[in-house]
Amino acid sequence: MLVCHMPVSAMTFNTCNSVISNIPQGCAVDTNKYFVICTNTLGGCYGSTGPSSINPETGEPYGTTFPLLSVKDMVNAQFLLLDHLGVEKVYATIGSSLGGMCSLTSAVEYPERVGRMLSISSCALSHPTSIAMRYLQRKSIMTDPMWQNGHYYGKSYPRNGMKMARELATMTYRSGPEWSQRFSRKRIDENEKLALCPTFLIESYLDYQGEMFCTMYDPNSLLYISKAMDLFDIGEDHEDIHQRVQR
Repeated sequence: MLVCHMPVSAMTFNTCNSVISNIPQGCAVDTNKYFVICTNTLGGCYGSTGPSSINPETGEPYGTTFPLLSVKDMVNAQFLLLDHLGVEKVYATIGSSLGGMCSLTSAVEYPERVGRMLSISSCALSHPTSIAMRYLQRKSIMTDPMWQNGHYYGKSYPRNGMKMARELATMTYRSGPEWSQRFSRKRIDENEKLALCPTFLIESYLDYQGEMFCTMYDPNSLLYISKAMDLFDIGEDHEDIHQRVQR
């Protein structure tokens, strides 16, 4: 999310493949005061070029022939959009998770163009635990027979793999104390005879989250974006992280 304290022409903005965020009045980011730009992530599946986009050389979706991306690539694309809009400096960059990585990278790579930076639930480099969890998410998709090495467009869909990937991801979105407070060991039905199928409410919740998400997002985009998050290191190119952040 890129927040500008200067007016940007809505007509000019609407020529770009991005979204004006309609945040209600009185929230932390007041759209009566700030102009908010939410860009489509490079490599995603909601408008920007990604694995599901058509490769002009073949006339078919890129699939896994799409090149690997970095968070820096995504941020550079955002600033190309700002150049197109004629925005020289933003009031702030804001994001959580991958968005937090992009927010920090924006401030490090373009310090003269970013006034403030908010990075929520994110990091300066990916922790081994995060890498491990995302690896398992990707493995869930890539071992689904319907994935077909990433060339499933118009043929099949790795639904089971996507569902499992989402369920694994959901486990990382909340803390242990929050799981205990929200679900504890409550059962779906106290009178139900015990079986191998789901018994606890938390199992039902994970199943619901997997079902809701599994057809909403392109599996290949999840693979590429999660890999970019694994590779994220603000001190890449052998630079000291602290020196980079000082920028």
